[in-house]
Amino acid sequence: KPLELLLPLIRYSCPPNGVVLDPFAGSGSTGAAAEIERRSAILIEKDATTASAAAERLRQEAPLFKGAT
Repeated sequence: KPLELLLPLIRYSCPPNGVVLDPFAGSGSTGAAAEIERRSAILIEKDATTASAAAERLRQEAPLFKGAT
């Protein structure tokens, strides 16, 4: 999902300091967008390889997720 789509959706559907739930996290775009919009995120991904790639992306791109496993 492109960040350009996710940013306004998160901004308008989740209050500041709220929590965004993405049960199909994929590459972690929702988590990155939540970080930009200053929301927390719970990301769920069934595929372990994809989940690891998303965690690595968030470690690199989203400062508040640094150290996440």
